[in-house]
Amino acid sequence: MKKISLSIFILFISTSAFCQWKYDYNWTFGDSLGINFSNLANPQLFYTHAKNGEACGTVSDSLGNLLFYIGSADIGGPDFNHGIIYNKMHEVMQNGDSLKMNWDATDGIYILNTPLNDSLFYVFSICNSFQSTELYYSVINILSDGGNGKVVQKNILLTDSVTEKICAIKHGNGRDWWLISHKQKSNIFLKYLITPNGIQGPYIQPIGAYSYRREGEITVNKLGNKLCSVGSYTVRDLFDFRSEEHTSELQSPYVISY
Repeated sequence: MKKISLSIFILFISTSAFCQWKYDYNWTFGDSLGINFSNLANPQLFYTHAKNGEACGTVSDSLGNLLFYIGSADIGGPDFNHGIIYNKMHEVMQNGDSLKMNWDATDGIYILNTPLNDSLFYVFSICNSFQSTELYYSVINILSDGGNGKVVQKNILLTDSVTEKICAIKHGNGRDWWLISHKQKSNIFLKYLITPNGIQGPYIQPIGAYSYRREGEITVNKLGNKLCSVGSYTVRDLFDFRSEEHTSELQSPYVISY
């Protein structure tokens, strides 16, 4: 049996998403490593089948029970641009193989629940090829297969020529989501509105510094009113974020450095 040890564990997480869920009680990352935080005074390690590099994702239910997690199919190998979705039993979810993703994409996986439907989840994934960096989405129905889940839509292309940056911010109405991405070699942010009726957009906003390379990250604060975008060549932008009705705006890039 493989022994898992943990010496130093420092992670930063945005708490603006899934605020009504204990969605982050289980984390999976690295080589087969899982940590359960139900008891913060005594977190428990557990074994997973995931082989994760930079891109990984895990979701728990409202009680903190593991629902599913995502890992790479082959880190550094010939199948480096595909992932696998595992269910709570640590088995490959129905139709959960061959997810388009890359193990070394910085914000490579992002998971959101569908507004007003806690049984459906969007999985957004970044896949790098020699030609482009693409943003895909898949949909999971967690009630299928006796509660083990099934991927009901897979690898649907949203856009190409993006960076590896993805984040989500709760809409001002408290129900919907804004999914934020960024175009390569530009200062263009892409914003997608996620409602109970599906995904709308992209809504395009040029602002801030240029992203010359695909590497980078986006994160938001707990209140959902600040957004930080970090790229290569020491590019760092900090924005105010406002969401009203069905529009959103990034404002006041008051930290820009090259």
